[in-house]
Amino acid sequence: MKLTVNTNHLALIDRVVEAGMLGKSRGDVLKAAVIEHVRFLLAGGTPFRTGPPGFVEVDTPTYGAVREELIIQPITGKAIPVRTGEVLRISQVEGGPDARRRARLVQSLDAHHGDP
Repeated sequence: MKLTVNTNHLALIDRVVEAGMLGKSRGDVLKAAVIEHVRFLLAGGTPFRTGPPGFVEVDTPTYGAVREELIIQPITGKAIPVRTGEVLRISQVEGGPDARRRARLVQSLDAHHGDP
């Protein structure tokens, strides 16, 4: 099986390795996670079943410095490139159309316009 992972995935896998929960290497952890998931499915679980509601403790992410801060006027159609690992924070400062509904993935725009 081939999996594509990003730096966030690797950081999580490394934390699991460090805790000694599912194995002593990244490969061991991934194999154990797949086996546990298969057991869950064979016991009648479904791929998107989240289980009972509860709380999960997570570390607060550490964000880097603000790269750019700007105010975009309504109906201007501005595009803001967001690189891998960056966080785009959108906040509406005045009334009007909801700005969050206007966000699109760059990959989606590229596919729509036929760019590579």
